[in-house]
Amino acid sequence: MSIEVNCALIKEGSGLIGLSLISEPQTEAEIFCASMPNQLIKNQGSIELTEDGIRFINPRVGEVSFFVSPEDLKALRELFSGERGKIGILRDGFLTPGFKIVLVGKENAGQRIRLRRA
Repeated sequence: MSIEVNCALIKEGSGLIGLSLISEPQTEAEIFCASMPNQLIKNQGSIELTEDGIRFINPRVGEVSFFVSPEDLKALRELFSGERGKIGILRDGFLTPGFKIVLVGKENAGQRIRLRRA
């Protein structure tokens, strides 16, 4: 069974300021998104940028992958390297658990562009 999670890039103008993961109403997806921020903070979970996308690995539940354009992959590398400023991890989602990783100071900005599952 796949983990039903939606991923979106958060853009402001032409620049990438973050990304979000929000679960569908599925137990595994909700556990994935609810526990992933703590897994990242504890260095137990990880986010990997691949040659054609992004992979989120949560050792409690499993992993999910999404396709990302080469241009957006470059912007994600810059975001995660700290070149664009400090990033923070915040809870996100309304009816189901989620989180976002976004530039500090841009927490409520931007437009979400949904990614396709890998």
